[in-house]
Amino acid sequence: MLDIEKIPKNDKIVFCGISDEGVLCATQVSNFLGEREYYFSDIRMEEVSEGQDSILVNNILIPIISLERFYEMGIDISVFCYSDHEKMKDKIERLQIHGINKLHFMANEIVLGYFGALKKLEDSQVYSKEFLCLMKELVEMWNSKFDFPRFYRPHNREAILIELEKLGKTYELLEDDLSKKTFENTLKYRFCGETGYLTEVLQKDQYCPTDIFSFSDEEVIIDGGAAQGDSLSRFIELCNGKYPKIYCFEANQDYCRGIKYCFKHENLHIINKGLYDKNAMLFWHENGHGSYLSEEKKSDFQLEVVSLDDTIKEKVTFIKMDIEGAEQKAILGAKDIIQRDKPKLAICIYHKENDLWDIPLLIKELVPEYKIYIRSYYDVMDEETVCYACL
Repeated sequence: MLDIEKIPKNDKIVFCGISDEGVLCATQVSNFLGEREYYFSDIRMEEVSEGQDSILVNNILIPIISLERFYEMGIDISVFCYSDHEKMKDKIERLQIHGINKLHFMANEIVLGYFGALKKLEDSQVYSKEFLCLMKELVEMWNSKFDFPRFYRPHNREAILIELEKLGKTYELLEDDLSKKTFENTLKYRFCGETGYLTEVLQKDQYCPTDIFSFSDEEVIIDGGAAQGDSLSRFIELCNGKYPKIYCFEANQDYCRGIKYCFKHENLHIINKGLYDKNAMLFWHENGHGSYLSEEKKSDFQLEVVSLDDTIKEKVTFIKMDIEGAEQKAILGAKDIIQRDKPKLAICIYHKENDLWDIPLLIKELVPEYKIYIRSYYDVMDEETVCYACL
């Protein structure tokens, strides 16, 4: 994908498609580029008669040209393509066969409007050059990979593109270079599905990175989403087996029984409830890694949830949450604890698309003095990214 601002002044511009979406693309691009030599064509049509028709865009009458003339224009044209992502590969291959390689890929209205939004960010001079370069690179990736794999949770790239300001604010508040690199690579992975972006920043200690946190024998720990007790084992190890209290919140009854059987430690409290922003009975939708809680009846299986503020009254030093997309709600349900005690936080930010930026921003809003980090982990299914906060 080319940088639109770098299109040579003498290049003819061809909009490859004459649908309503094509007209919208032409409107956006001509607004941006100004006076140029514009044309419409459509490679889905085997033959369009020369001068058969034209389309009025921004008070400019843009002619529809035949495929033959389109292909004859050669290297002095820049072509704007747009169609469904899955259909783009065939279109591009056909263009390249005819020696047309200066291509811009526009997939839908959100991408069409992206350049204007990005220009506003640049003009504001609020965001770093590194962030703006990342955003340009993401759009270039939109159709650069034609075999985007469908994981258990397909990534909504449109959700990323419409949140430019939040993305910028999140990127700029991250505390260290590894956090920024992790943020960058996680977005790139979500756009193209190449796990190499994840392995480049892969970390091992998912909830207790020792380069960010230190632990003592005075920890009061909340383990939200304790599962089989894997993270619990690590917490106990880091505390040298000494701690005033650990509260394990786990909605799965079988997991709770397993923890009780395997962990005979004192001051360990196992609570068979989920975490949320209120005390309630919610509905559980089972979908493997994509399982989630809902206030709407989407299943017959109900779970009891509680807020930490209503449940824990003592000082808390560390909170971990890996609770299948309920993290934002649970943070709000622990608002008083977080603002009062300012505990270390390890919050998963991968269950919902916008958690990657909304959760760091929410944590920073609650406690502005927090330092925010992110690190990424992954299994054979997908990425598992975690946000950390500490003083």
